[in-house]
Amino acid sequence: MKLPYIAIKKQVIFPYSTDSIKVGKARSVEAFEYAKNNNPKATRLVIVFLNENADNSNKISLKDIYQNGVLATVTKSSKKNSIWNIELKANELVKIKSFNNDVSFEDEPLLVEYEHVKFKNDLKA
Repeated sequence: MKLPYIAIKKQVIFPYSTDSIKVGKARSVEAFEYAKNNNPKATRLVIVFLNENADNSNKISLKDIYQNGVLATVTKSSKKNSIWNIELKANELVKIKSFNNDVSFEDEPLLVEYEHVKFKNDLKA
């Protein structure tokens, strides 16, 4: 399954929590706007993961990110100047399998392929 993604820095969003993030980088804004405009309001889903890369480059690779992220629903959003303030309800932990960071958003949306993660104590013997 694939969804738009937002890579964030210096903030961790835990599953089953509500948190706010600020989004201003062009690629993240495009991904958020894609999620906002291409999904019904009740299912505005994005994948949010932590970017370990400290520079401000728009180019990231799988080695720059934590492999786990959260599947999140956008519950509120507001824009001031060019910065979006987005409130997220983090639904569950997911593992990032692959993402397309080498295309321009106009060619195709910035999507991440993911799989759901089961916690050890959730597994039945």
